[in-house]
Amino acid sequence: MSPDNGIIENTGTPLPFEEPYWAGTRALTEADLDGIEDCPPEFHPLELAQDALRALFGFVY
Repeated sequence: MSPDNGIIENTGTPLPFEEPYWAGTRALTEADLDGIEDCPPEFHPLELAQDALRALFGFVY
């Protein structure tokens, strides 16, 4: 995922923790976008990363 180009590579079936992000249910709000003109992913990548850590390793750093 790139802030300039959006999704560069997306392969395989999404894991259960990823599904809400790709389905659009974890979309950014207007408050999240305050001051940001263009944000290719419709969710915050760090939230997805934290959910990945939680699901795969059992903790959030």
